[in-house]
Amino acid sequence: MVELSSASGLSLTFVEKGLHVTSIRFKDGQGKEHDIIIGSDDPAHYVDQKAVSAFGRLGGSMVDEQYRHCLIGRYANRLPAETPLELPSGDSITLPTHPAKGQNLHGGPSPYGWDEKVLEKVELDKATLFSDKEVQFLKEQAAGVWSLTSPDGEGGHTGTVYCEIALAVLDSTAPGELGQVIIVYRAKLLDKPSTALNLTHHWGFNLGASHLANGQSKPARDISIEEHVLTVNSKEILNHSPETGLVTGTTLSLSKDSAKAKDFRKGKTIGKVGEGYPVGTGELGQGYLGDGYDDFWVFDREALPVAIKESELSQLDVFGQMKAE
Repeated sequence: MVELSSASGLSLTFVEKGLHVTSIRFKDGQGKEHDIIIGSDDPAHYVDQKAVSAFGRLGGSMVDEQYRHCLIGRYANRLPAETPLELPSGDSITLPTHPAKGQNLHGGPSPYGWDEKVLEKVELDKATLFSDKEVQFLKEQAAGVWSLTSPDGEGGHTGTVYCEIALAVLDSTAPGELGQVIIVYRAKLLDKPSTALNLTHHWGFNLGASHLANGQSKPARDISIEEHVLTVNSKEILNHSPETGLVTGTTLSLSKDSAKAKDFRKGKTIGKVGEGYPVGTGELGQGYLGDGYDDFWVFDREALPVAIKESELSQLDVFGQMKAE
């Protein structure tokens, strides 16, 4: 178990297997501790668990044991399975089915997904995918870097990929703020000319735990989930098939009337988010604000670098950019 804690009382705990996060804790204005992570905070639950089918059912409630609060790789979300997929280099890959016919979800079946891999902690001075300025920033925080190497051919993917992931807990910088939990993913392709890579953590947050509601001091029991604000720096989404969930290769501008409900660039409260969908009657139950979003937002590329040349690595300062924003 690894714990990173700030002086302001914000803490992050996780296990090195799949970087499964077990808790993100803080204290509200009344001194009560909250955990915004849903699920067990027992590290053995994540270390010892066997891989299970995604979105299985247990006792009538949705469970997702394999992908709970953890690293997803090599490719988050869905890619076509059992059919050649052409890469930018002209090479092609054919991925195994998981969990539904024609789909390869979250890196594929066990044991290929990165949620099952044990990552190794890297001494900060030996990190190779972060600049000197970024390493110095991490040294001044409750932070660390963990690494993983995925061999050529793993899960049907081409190329050997070396990945470093920085996790940091930052102190608050303004009244009413608790601080920040930051995760930065970096990867390098060691051999082949191209590969498919899309890294993230797969979250499930307890939005009922809150320090403040829109700047107003309230007891936590009086705070509604609908008061939370969702902001996504994206001006377009990928079109996808409603039958398979696979993208079509085209995009939809969020400025179009048909897509404005999914435009969160200026931030919307969860209550407003729910207005974009009819009241739920399906999987999530009668009376739910909506059956949720299952879309592919394309982050604005100018906000942070996505792909860089190795020669430019020394100039990076992603943490400085975050602070400036």
